[in-house]
Amino acid sequence: MAGTPENALGLMMRIWPAAVARVREEVRDMQAVADAESPGLTIEPWDYRYYAEKVRQARFGLDMNGVKPYLQLEKLREGMFWAAGRLYGFAFVEVPGCR
Repeated sequence: MAGTPENALGLMMRIWPAAVARVREEVRDMQAVADAESPGLTIEPWDYRYYAEKVRQARFGLDMNGVKPYLQLEKLREGMFWAAGRLYGFAFVEVPGCR
């Protein structure tokens, strides 16, 4: 969509400062949770998903384990096919013997 590598790089460089600032905010929120649970613990990159989930639970009361039953692969696929049909007029049919 950018047309050229230079355009893509230019876009990335324009949004980079905002992206870095947002990551710092998220890590600050995660560090606050870590400090409450284990004082002295420093968040590391491999901790992000764990603490991001804890922040999400605290902030929004949303537990991904509670949502998982509603996100079954078959239902997600049906939803994507439906949306593609509604938005773009695509029609999908099963090809026998390709499963």
